[in-house]
Amino acid sequence: MNRCDTDFPGLFTIELEKIKDNRGTFSSLYSRDLFQSMGIDFHPEEEILYRTTDPNTIYGLSFQKPPKSRSQMYQVFRGCIYLVACDLRKSSPKFKEWYAIELNGGHSLQVLIPEGFATGYLTIKPDTEVLVRSSSTGDPNYSSGIRWDDPDLDINWMVPHPILSKEDLALPYLRDLEDFFP
Repeated sequence: MNRCDTDFPGLFTIELEKIKDNRGTFSSLYSRDLFQSMGIDFHPEEEILYRTTDPNTIYGLSFQKPPKSRSQMYQVFRGCIYLVACDLRKSSPKFKEWYAIELNGGHSLQVLIPEGFATGYLTIKPDTEVLVRSSSTGDPNYSSGIRWDDPDLDINWMVPHPILSKEDLALPYLRDLEDFFP
């Protein structure tokens, strides 16, 4: 595994090592010891596999409010997504800025997003599968988010009319959030 830092403190990508032989390939997706040796403090307690049949589907931008906030790691097994993470940490030099990356099922790349970010993604290809590992289980009483089309964020989602859930359409704008992360 190889860790690559971004301009956002605590947010980085992890390139998995593919081991190949005459039977095929395999990769270690998570190893607590290996993560710790790379300075990564992440211990997943929940894994959710999202399967989306249609492209142009947006999930999020969502997060868990303190004290139930959590880190999340994203990996695409099939298809392709445009992953977006918005920094909501007041103490961050990137406060209210966003990071985006395209993740493909054929690549061995994971993205670890620390607590204090709102995350969402757009499915680019049909039949997309995304594994999301979280440092704690989700709690509906602490679920929140930001609208995907927030003008203050000005995220280029690349689609004018995405497929969205009723819940994501009802999320507030960033300017309407009262609490941020420390």
